[in-house]
Amino acid sequence: MVLMKTIRKMIIAIILLMLIVVSSFGAYLLKMGYDTYQIDREKKPVAMMRTAIIEEVADYVEYEDISPAFINSIVAIEDHRFFQREGIDFVSLARALYSTFIKKMPQGGSTITQQLAKNYYYSFVLTLDQKMAEFFFLYEIEKTYSKKEIIEMYLNIIYYGDGYYGISQAANGYFDKEPSELDLFEGSLLAGVINAPSIYNLSTGKKLAIKRQISVINALYRNGYIDESTQSELLALGEEYAAGE
Repeated sequence: MVLMKTIRKMIIAIILLMLIVVSSFGAYLLKMGYDTYQIDREKKPVAMMRTAIIEEVADYVEYEDISPAFINSIVAIEDHRFFQREGIDFVSLARALYSTFIKKMPQGGSTITQQLAKNYYYSFVLTLDQKMAEFFFLYEIEKTYSKKEIIEMYLNIIYYGDGYYGISQAANGYFDKEPSELDLFEGSLLAGVINAPSIYNLSTGKKLAIKRQISVINALYRNGYIDESTQSELLALGEEYAAGE
């Protein structure tokens, strides 16, 4: 009986110690991320982000001149609560953590705003302090800019494979069209490419890009952007496009 009480006390003590360690480490990570955020925002103020991107991107395209079909495809596959949500998407983050650490199937949980922060301030592979800083940038960016401005900036600076940076280069380079002219098939195909441009680029990875496009098309259907008939038509077009390689 005494032994059991002792064991219970030991277990409780271990649990409390673990909670203290976890909370202390979490606080340390937050402090580290906040310090990095403060340093980097001093170098490149969030308030000047859109102006700086417009100056850097010679063929910058505004939101109204980007195909709605492409924007819908991006939102559906990358961040389907983008226009409704504020701040971190905790549902997607929890799902990504569960998939990555429990199911051992790595999955991203970043919102479009976080991806904009990552592309503007950091590199593709983030250090831990930069990943934490990304969360602080998320809130400042969403406080400073509208959702339309955020996705506009994002689509103008990301890489689309085959040497194309920004939506203007990608639309013209892949389809010989202006960004406003992309149809739903082209938009959903291009939306899949950005997930891994070196793998899904259309010069060497067309068949893999079509496989990725299936996920985009299904996301469009799942989130109410297209009906079942359009979903079937797009999937059939994808099969024809892949067969033409």
